[in-house]
Amino acid sequence: MYFCLFGYLSYFFCDCLYIIVWFFLFPIYLKRYYQRVFKKYVNENFKDRAGIVLSIAFKENALEIVSENIGKSEFNFSSFKNISEIENYFFIDVKASGNFMIPKAKINNVEAVKNKLKTIAEKQGIEFISELDWKWK
Repeated sequence: MYFCLFGYLSYFFCDCLYIIVWFFLFPIYLKRYYQRVFKKYVNENFKDRAGIVLSIAFKENALEIVSENIGKSEFNFSSFKNISEIENYFFIDVKASGNFMIPKAKINNVEAVKNKLKTIAEKQGIEFISELDWKWK
């Protein structure tokens, strides 16, 4: 009888140890899994868009985007939902067509662009979100 009870206790302790280890390691595994999945998705679905050099110009009431290969597009400031800033990028969320990502490393005068985007947000009555300490979790 004692042997049987000890056998069940060993299973119980092994299961508890397994659950505790899984509780701490699973979030790390899941983070890496999602990073791999999203990188693969972006590489497969946006391979034609990566590496395209664009020029952005602020007009009086519109944002003009010019590309040598694609052409020219204009987006009215009134079509912006919000403007976000993180440590290395600006994001402009557009009502009808997704968003624009502007890398700060490619901008000559980051403060001037930031001030212009803040001015646009104020004039259009939209939110300017600044999360400089944002990190991928």
